Amino acid sequence: MQRVSWQFLVVVGLALALVAAGQGACGAGDDAAGWEPYDAGRDARDAGWDAGPDADADAGGDAAVDTWLPPEEEENPEFNAPQGSNRYVYLSNPLGDNVVVIDSQRLTVDLVEVGDTPTQLKTLGRRDAAAVIDQGSDDVAIVRTSAPLDSDVTFEPIAPGANALSISPDGSYGVTFYDVDARVGPRPPNMQEVTLLVFEPLAAQRAVRTTVRGLPVAVDWTDDSTRAFVIAWDGLTILDFTALREGYRPTHVSFGTVPSDPENPDSPHVARRVDNVEVSGDGALAVLSTATSADLQILDLATGEVTVVPLPSAPTDVDLAADGSFALAALRSTGQVARIELADPRNPDVYVASVPGVIAGQVVLTPDASRAVVFTTAADVETIALLDMRTGDSTVVPLQKKVRAVATTPDGEVAVVIHEKKPGDPDDPGLDSVEDLEEIIDRTFGFSLVRFGDELVVRHETPCDPGAWLVYPEAHKAFLALRDDSRGVRDVLVADLVDFVADTVHLGSPPASLGLAPLTRKVFVGQEHATGRITFIPVDGGPVQTLTGFQLNDWIVD
Repeated sequence: MQRVSWQFLVVVGLALALVAAGQGACGAGDDAAGWEPYDAGRDARDAGWDAGPDADADAGGDAAVDTWLPPEEEENPEFNAPQGSNRYVYLSNPLGDNVVVIDSQRLTVDLVEVGDTPTQLKTLGRRDAAAVIDQGSDDVAIVRTSAPLDSDVTFEPIAPGANALSISPDGSYGVTFYDVDARVGPRPPNMQEVTLLVFEPLAAQRAVRTTVRGLPVAVDWTDDSTRAFVIAWDGLTILDFTALREGYRPTHVSFGTVPSDPENPDSPHVARRVDNVEVSGDGALAVLSTATSADLQILDLATGEVTVVPLPSAPTDVDLAADGSFALAALRSTGQVARIELADPRNPDVYVASVPGVIAGQVVLTPDASRAVVFTTAADVETIALLDMRTGDSTVVPLQKKVRAVATTPDGEVAVVIHEKKPGDPDDPGLDSVEDLEEIIDRTFGFSLVRFGDELVVRHETPCDPGAWLVYPEAHKAFLALRDDSRGVRDVLVADLVDFVADTVHLGSPPASLGLAPLTRKVFVGQEHATGRITFIPVDGGPVQTLTGFQLNDWIVD
């Protein structure tokens, strides 16, 4: 709940008025509900993105690009359980040049020597195995563990300076690269060099170094784990692990060029920078968008052919269904969302639906793509809309605080809304606990759980800014790390996703990470501690156990 100045009310009021005007202009009207076909003419073009200097003008036409609100700030909190070993917990220990392997069943520990300065570590799917980058020796150590606690380690050389590791969904393959945003380690001489890693089958384990197009910002994978897409701002590279053999060369795709001066088509061209890239799970296509162009671009990853899809206004956010069947775009300036059907990517059908009662700045699809959450982070608006993807109808759900980020649980039944905290102390003695309750709530940290089925909203106040999340769908529980060193907050909040009640587990040290051991149904909490500390929380109840001192190979269990 917000009590705001009249200046702010004027800005938001203008935004909502312009959104309403946009809805009327597009024929949606106040009484319109559900999907309506949109046809602004199709513009399918050939590969290369070199369709002439007026390409954007042809595609976007006079469609609106709003300027009365700042850009949407998209935050993607990790709510899904990370890929974890079935039974064991793996932790890199750069000071000891080893990997700590903990048996979550017996709470015993093994220290496995690896290379120089192990840093980023990832488990290999549900296998009892992990790979870790040894940054000081430019290699990857692969640790495989068998019962009761016997680990073998092998090594593969990688490109110098790699500081990021991406693992395929099934854990069979990996890619190391230099992530400039990570701000970890020295800058390598070739920031476009990556290493392809084959982990399984063991007899075929190997590493292949190659280069990619542009500076990597993300790596995406096909659902079957056979291809990786190394995404840069101005293009992407397709890595096909089924074709990995002597002389293999990856496929590079450019996003093309645009005039350096948008008002002067004859100005020197520069690389086209794309704000949003979504790759379909089958690897057949990518959906590209920018917040300044009133269209989407559908890129056929097999042929390089591009189809430009005009929209009523510039999309401020785009989400792609997991199966690649459609894309959902937020059209903030017209107060709509657009559903782009991709069964025929060369001739996609477009449907639009008005979303009254909210500013449609961002969209988040549920994993099964049957619903979506529509919201904004650009204004102090305390509502979200729940969108039925089948009908296009939406329901406005009031909240008590401004939205900072939204995600949905893996089962698609609950939306988790992280809220923005208003400046100020909620415990200010000048505030009355009754008369100023709305102001007090605005000044607190917290999150809300929203159930799609009956639109139940339960807000949870937290003592500090919410940290890492982990959701365990089978147990219908979510785990949230809470840390504020200045106030001595070192907790894990355990929220029940059925009745939305929550309990708190107090820790002896500040939490740093969350993970899951599925075989033993335990959530583990890595903590900052001089000698190493990890706490195991049984999801089905039972005593919480803490292991301390394992980095010195001398531990105790509490």
